[in-house]
Amino acid sequence: MKKIIIIVLLALVSNTIYAQKVKFKKDKVKVDGKEIFKFEREDFGSKFTIYSLDGEDELIYMEADNGGTQNYFGDDAVKIVFFDSEKTLFTSSLAGKSWKNIIKILYKGKVFNDKGEIDEKKVRKFILKYQ
Repeated sequence: MKKIIIIVLLALVSNTIYAQKVKFKKDKVKVDGKEIFKFEREDFGSKFTIYSLDGEDELIYMEADNGGTQNYFGDDAVKIVFFDSEKTLFTSSLAGKSWKNIIKILYKGKVFNDKGEIDEKKVRKFILKYQ
């Protein structure tokens, strides 16, 4: 029994050690304390746009869609548009996740790096994984 508890604790600790810390500070997205993007929220936070750090290029647009129902979550979805690759993902598998969590998932999947550069191959893999 002790071994099982120790294994579970080690698994939890290892997950938190490698977890990225995403923060929204003023109009910047910070990952592990480093400014990566600028962002803008609209419509009470249901729309989220990520820009290059200089603010000139619109890179990713995300929108939460509740399917027209407030209290029923089975029809909720998230739309993510990757502008440079001209690809769009409409998925229910990311519905209910915060923008911070989605950014963590994008970063963990190496869709973008710590310089804010987007990898087109990783975008395709991300879309295949979550569609």
